[in-house]
Amino acid sequence: MQQFLGKPVFGRGNSLLREYLGCGRLQDALILYFQTRMDVACSLDVHTYVSLLNACSKLKDSERGKEIHKDVARTGLLDRDIYIGSALLNMYAKCGLLTEAQALFDKLPAQDIATWNALITGYSKCGQGTQALYYFERMKSKGFSPNVVTFMCALKACGSIGDANKGTELHMEIERKRLLEGDLFLGSTLVDMYTKCGLLVRAQEVFDKLPIRNIVSWTALIAGYTENGHGKEGLVAFEKMRSEGVFPNSVTYVCSLNACGSIKALDKGELLHLEIERKGLLKENLPVGNALIDMYISCGSLNKAQEVFDKLPSHDVASWNALMTGYLEHNYGQRASAFLIQMQLQGVLPNIVTFVTCLRACGAIGAIEKVQELQAQITTEQLLDGDMIVGTILIDIYVKCSLFQEAQELFNKFPTRNISMWNALTSGYANHGLVDATLQCLEEMKLEMVAPDIVSFICALRACTNTGNPESGFAIHMEIEKRGFLQNDIAGGNAVVYMYAKSGLLAEAQHVFDHFLLRDVISWNGLMEGYTEHEEAEGALQCVDQMQSEGLSPSFVTYLYIIKACCQLGDMVKSIEVHGQIARMGLLDSYPIIGSALVNMYAQFGSPGKAQEVFDRLVLQNIISWKALIAGYVDNELNEEALGCIELMQVEGISLDAGAYLYGLKASCGTGALEKVKELHDQIIKKGYEKVDTAVNNALIDMYTTFGLLDDAQSIFIGLPMRNVVSWNSMIAGYLRYGLAEVASKSLEHMQFEGVCFNNVTFACSLNICGCIKATEKGQNIHIEITIKGFLEEDLVVGTALVDMYTKFGMLPEARMVFDSLSSQDAGMWNALMVGYLGQMDEKKVLECFEQMQLQGCSPDTDTFVCSLKACAAMHAIARGRELHSVTIRTHFLEKDSLVGNTLIDMYTKCGSLSEAHKLFDKLHVQDVVAWTTLITGYVEHGYSEAAVGLYRAMHSCGVLPNEVTLLGGLRACQSIGAIDIGLEIHREIELRGLLDSNLAIGTSLVAMYIKCGFLSIAQRVFDRIPVHNVVLWNALMAGYVQVGHSEEIFLAFDKMLGTGIKPDTATFAIVLSACSQAGLLDTADVYFKAMSTSYGIKPALEHHTCMVDLLGRTGALNKAAVRICQLTFVDDVAWRTIMDSCQKWGNVDLGRHAFQHIATLSE
Repeated sequence: MQQFLGKPVFGRGNSLLREYLGCGRLQDALILYFQTRMDVACSLDVHTYVSLLNACSKLKDSERGKEIHKDVARTGLLDRDIYIGSALLNMYAKCGLLTEAQALFDKLPAQDIATWNALITGYSKCGQGTQALYYFERMKSKGFSPNVVTFMCALKACGSIGDANKGTELHMEIERKRLLEGDLFLGSTLVDMYTKCGLLVRAQEVFDKLPIRNIVSWTALIAGYTENGHGKEGLVAFEKMRSEGVFPNSVTYVCSLNACGSIKALDKGELLHLEIERKGLLKENLPVGNALIDMYISCGSLNKAQEVFDKLPSHDVASWNALMTGYLEHNYGQRASAFLIQMQLQGVLPNIVTFVTCLRACGAIGAIEKVQELQAQITTEQLLDGDMIVGTILIDIYVKCSLFQEAQELFNKFPTRNISMWNALTSGYANHGLVDATLQCLEEMKLEMVAPDIVSFICALRACTNTGNPESGFAIHMEIEKRGFLQNDIAGGNAVVYMYAKSGLLAEAQHVFDHFLLRDVISWNGLMEGYTEHEEAEGALQCVDQMQSEGLSPSFVTYLYIIKACCQLGDMVKSIEVHGQIARMGLLDSYPIIGSALVNMYAQFGSPGKAQEVFDRLVLQNIISWKALIAGYVDNELNEEALGCIELMQVEGISLDAGAYLYGLKASCGTGALEKVKELHDQIIKKGYEKVDTAVNNALIDMYTTFGLLDDAQSIFIGLPMRNVVSWNSMIAGYLRYGLAEVASKSLEHMQFEGVCFNNVTFACSLNICGCIKATEKGQNIHIEITIKGFLEEDLVVGTALVDMYTKFGMLPEARMVFDSLSSQDAGMWNALMVGYLGQMDEKKVLECFEQMQLQGCSPDTDTFVCSLKACAAMHAIARGRELHSVTIRTHFLEKDSLVGNTLIDMYTKCGSLSEAHKLFDKLHVQDVVAWTTLITGYVEHGYSEAAVGLYRAMHSCGVLPNEVTLLGGLRACQSIGAIDIGLEIHREIELRGLLDSNLAIGTSLVAMYIKCGFLSIAQRVFDRIPVHNVVLWNALMAGYVQVGHSEEIFLAFDKMLGTGIKPDTATFAIVLSACSQAGLLDTADVYFKAMSTSYGIKPALEHHTCMVDLLGRTGALNKAAVRICQLTFVDDVAWRTIMDSCQKWGNVDLGRHAFQHIATLSE
C-alpha cells in the first residue's frame, strides 16, 4: 500500500476498496478499510460490508472480522439488514468461533433460511455434527423449510458422526421433495454421506440413480470406496468414469492416488503419475503432488516419493508431513526428525501433525533431548494445552525410552486424563515389566472415575506376563471375569490364556481356554506359544489337531509354532511334511516370516544347504530371512559362507540391522577376520547402533577382547549409554582371557558399586579371578553365596569355575569334593579337575579321571585329550599315549582338531620317540605352524639340531610362516651346530617383524647364537639394538666374552649391568668366576665370590665352588683347593677331577692320588 502516503483521500479510498474486493485482492481491501476506517465506516453500503466479512471468512481473519462487526453494529445496519447478520454468522462459523456465532444468531432480530444455514454449516464444518442436526430440527420446528443448502449441510453432519439412520431419513425427505432432479451437488453429497457411514452398497445405488453423474459425484464414490478400505473398487470406479467420458480433476486424482496407496498398486500409481505430469498438474496443484508423495510412501517406494517432493515448485506443511511420515514408517527416524528444521528454514510453519510425526521419529531413534526440545516448542506455541493426543504421544515416547519420571510429570500436568492417556502410561510401565506401577495406574484410574477398558487390563496382564508374576495376573483375571470382559471380549480372554501359558502354568491356561464360548485362531496360537516356549511340543501339536477339528484353519503364526514344535521334537520327517503344507497353501509368498522360520528349521537340523535352497526360492528375501540363513551358517560353523551372505545383502541394497551385525561379528571372529570386524564396526557407528543398541556393543566388546584389543573394547565399554550385566561380563572375561586378573577384579568391584546384579557368568568370572590372584578366602565366600543362591545346582558353568578355582589354589581335595557333590558333570568340569591334577604333577590322577569320565558316559573333548596327553608326556608313559592316540583316531578328534594332533606330536617327542612324532606329523591333514614348531623343538631338545634346521627349511618351502616359538627353536638349533647361514635368515625374519623391539627371549637367543658361531661383534651390535635388557641377556653377552677369553670386557659388562639397575643372578657369578679362572685372577675371583652372599644374597652353588677350586688349582694352591672341596656338604666328581688335573700340572702325586680315590668313591 505504498500508494497511500499519510492519510488516504476519502472518496478515492472508498472507490479503491470496492475495486480490491471486486478483483479478489482481499488482504489489500482489508488493509485499506482499516486505514480509512474512521472516514468510510458510515458511508459503506450493505454489499461492501458483506464483501468485507466474506473476505475475513476466506482469510480466516477473525480479529478483523470482530472489528468490522463492531463497525456494523455502530452503523445500525445489523438491526436493519438480515444479509449483514448472515455474513457475520458465516464469518464466525468459518473461523471456528461457534460460541460467537451462536451468540450473534440468538441476538438477531429476525432469522431467515440463510442465517439458519450459516449456523448449521458452521457446526457441520467444525465437526460438531450432532449440534448441526439439532439446529436443523430446531429450524424446522420454527417453521422454516430447509432448502438444498440446508440438506447438504445436514447430510454432511450425518456423515461426520456416522448417523446412517438420520441420513436415510433426510434422503427420503429429499426424494419426496424431488430435490435430486434439480441439483447435481445434492446427489453427490448423498453419495458422500452413505460412504462415510460405511454403507457402500447404498451409496452405489444412489449414484446409479443419479440423472447426471458429474465429476463431483464420481469423486465422492471413488473417495468413499478408498476411505472404507476398498481401494481396488475405487480404481474400478475411476476407470469406469473415464470410460463414460468424464475427465478427472485434481481432487479425483488425489482420491485415485489414495486408492493406489491403500492397496499398494504401484504400477497403477506410476501410470497416474505420468498422466498428472503430462497435464502439468504437478506444477500447479500442490495437493496432487502431496498425494503422489503419500502414494509412493504407501507403496514402499521412498526414493520415488523423495523425487516427487524435490520436483514440486513449492512445499506446504502437508508435503513435509507426508515425506516425514514416509521416512519414519521406513525406519529412517534420524532423517525424518531432520525435516522439521529444513521446513522451517523454507518458511513453512509446522502444524500439530508435524510435531507429532517428529516426536515419533525422535522417539524411534531414542533422541530424548530432541523430544524434550520439541515438547518445549509445542508448549511455547500452546499446542500442548489441553491436547490429549499430543500429550498421549509424548507420554508414550517417554515410557518407551524408560523416562518414567518425565512421563509421569507430563501426565500430572493434565487436569483431566482420558482412557487413551492412562493406557499410554500403563502400557509403558507394563512393557518394562513394572508390575507395581502398572497395577497402581489401574487403581488411580478408578479413583479418578475413569473406567479401565479391556486395553488397560491387557496392559496389566502383559506386565505380569513379562515379569513372570502369575499371582498378580490371577487377580487381574478375576477382575476381568467380574466385569464380563472374559466372555464378551475375546482379546481379554486371549490375554489371560497367554499370561498363564507364558508363565508355564499350562494347566491353568488350558482350563481358561476350555471355558471360552468363542475361540479364534489367536486363542489357539497363544496356547501353542506357551506349549512351545516351555518345550511341551507334543501339547502344541495336539492343539493344531483340535483346532482343525473345530473347523479353524491354522494361520501363518500357527505354522511358526508348528515349525518350532517340530524342531524341539527333532522330527525332520514331520517338518518336511509341514513345509509341504505351507508351500501348497502359498504362505511362503504371502508371509516372508514363514520362509525365515523354514530356513532356520533346516539350519537347526544341520542342513544349511537345504536352508539355502528354501531361501533361494523365497519371493521376498528380507532382513529376517537373511538373518535366519546367516545364523544357520554361523551355528553350523560355516563362517565364510555367513560373511558371504552379509556381503551379498549389502550388494543387493538390504540394510543390515542390529541382529545381522551380531551374526556378522560372530562370523568374523570365527574366521579370525579382524579387519572385517573393524569394517562392520565402522558401519555400526555410521548407522548409530553403537549409541542405542547394547547387544551390538556387547558383541563388539566380546570381539575385541577375543582379538586381544582390550583398549578398543574398553573404549566401547566406557562409551556405552547403558551397561548391563552382559557388558560387564564381556569386559571382565576379556581381562581374564589375557591374564589381567587384577584389572578384572577392580572391574568386578566397580560393577558391584553400580548395583548391577551378578548372573551365573559373573559368578564364574569371580571364581576365575579368585583362582588367578590366589584370593582363597574371598573365593570360599563366593562359594557360600553361590550355594545359597542355588547357582551351583542349576548351572554347570559355575560348578566348573568353582572346581577350577580350588585347583588353582592347590586345594585338590576341596575341588574333588565340589566335583562329587554336583548332580551332573560335563566334559568342561572333568577338564578343570584334570588340569588341577596336572598342575600338581599328579599325572596318574589325570589319567584316572579320563577313565572315570568315560565310564560315567561323558564324552571327552579336545581339552580332555590335550590334558591326558600332557600327563603321558610328563610321565614318559608312551604306551598309554599310544592308546590315547588310537582313541583320537576312532573319535575323529585327530582329524577335526589340529590341537590334538600337535599335542600328540609333543607327547611323542617328550617320550623320546621322534620317529613316531615325525610319522604322525606326515599324516596330519593340516600341518600348521604349531605342528612344525613342536616337531622342530622336539628335535632340538634331543640334540638333533641338524634335523631341526632341515625341518625349518622345509617349513619355509611349504609357505608356513614361523611364529616366535619357531624362531626360538631355529636359533637354538643354529647355535648348537653353528649354522650361521640359517641363523642369518632367521635374523632377517626377526628384523622384518620388529621382534627385537618386542620379544626379549628372541633377542637373547639371537645374541647367544652369534656368540656360539663366533661372531662376537655382531652379537654386541644385536645386544645394543635391543631396547630393554634383562639379566639373561647380559649373561648371554658375558658368556660370549668368556668363550673368546675377553675377561676385561666381562668385568666392564658386569659393571654396566649393575649401572642399569639390573641385579646379577647365580648364572652371572658363574660366568664372572669362570672368566677369573681363565685369567688366573684369584684375588678378583675371591672378591666376586664373597660379594655373592654379602651384597646380593646369593648362596654359592656347587658350580661357583668348582670355579674357585679350578682357579686355586690353576694358580698352584692345591691344598687350599682340596680344603675348599672337603668343606662342601655336597660335591660331585667334577670338582675332584679339576683337582686331579691341577695335580698333574703341578706334579703333586699324593694329592692327585687322594683326588683319584674320591672320584672312584663317587662313581660307585
